[in-house]
Amino acid sequence: MSPIGRVFVALNFGLSCAFLAFTAFYLQNADNYKKSYDMEVAAHEKDNNDHKGQITALTSDKRKLAGDLALRSSTVQELTTNLAAAKDRNNDLSQQVNALDSSYKALASTTTQINSTLKDQSDLIIERTDKWLAAEKVRGTAVTERDAVQAALATVTGQLERVKDSNDALLMEGKMAEEKIAKLETTLELAIIKVPDLAKIIGAPLPFVNGKVVNVNAELGTVVLNLGENQAKVSNGWTFSLYQGKKYKGECQVFDVTKNACVARVTNKVPGAVIVNGDSATTRF
Repeated sequence: MSPIGRVFVALNFGLSCAFLAFTAFYLQNADNYKKSYDMEVAAHEKDNNDHKGQITALTSDKRKLAGDLALRSSTVQELTTNLAAAKDRNNDLSQQVNALDSSYKALASTTTQINSTLKDQSDLIIERTDKWLAAEKVRGTAVTERDAVQAALATVTGQLERVKDSNDALLMEGKMAEEKIAKLETTLELAIIKVPDLAKIIGAPLPFVNGKVVNVNAELGTVVLNLGENQAKVSNGWTFSLYQGKKYKGECQVFDVTKNACVARVTNKVPGAVIVNGDSATTRF
């Protein structure tokens, strides 16, 4: 046998031994591999089933999430629409607020002016009320005084009427007495003319003579009358009554006579009376 034949024989023998060894190893471990394979297959099937369940659950969750997403998308769209409307409304309200703010400021200014005017009016009302109350008080006092005066006037009027009636009666009596005195004086004057010394015999009264005081000397207690020999044939010893209006002041007696005047001494003066120029003088008061 050639060397190459021997090499091939040896190589075949080696390969056969190796194949036998491999076959023996394979046969020995084939059951283990099959068991391992079955176990792996079962484990993979279990995992696949678990994964399928998870996939199913995830698919269901995905669908649910998709539904929720669609719902939320719709909600978001609706909220977006509402937000846009709210923004528009907010803009409108902002414009209204600005307009109201301007109106408020104008109203506040007007209110301030009105308050100032009201204060002025209030002060004026208070002032006029005080004046009215004062005037009313004065009026009340005046009414009270008027009523008192009217009552007093009624009393005085009644008294005056009674005095007037009495005075009328006295005037009538006085007039009648004056008429009697005039008749008696006329008769006496006629008698004196017929009997010149009759006046001295019977002490006849002085003739009715009126005059005025033209000078007063308070220190000497004398007066000067505008009556003399030329006016009424005044002579020493004549007595004149001094008065002003209806007020009697006293008497004076002539002690010096000139042609147009006479000087008399005040002999009887009413206490408190003051004799002045212009007072009247008469022989019969």
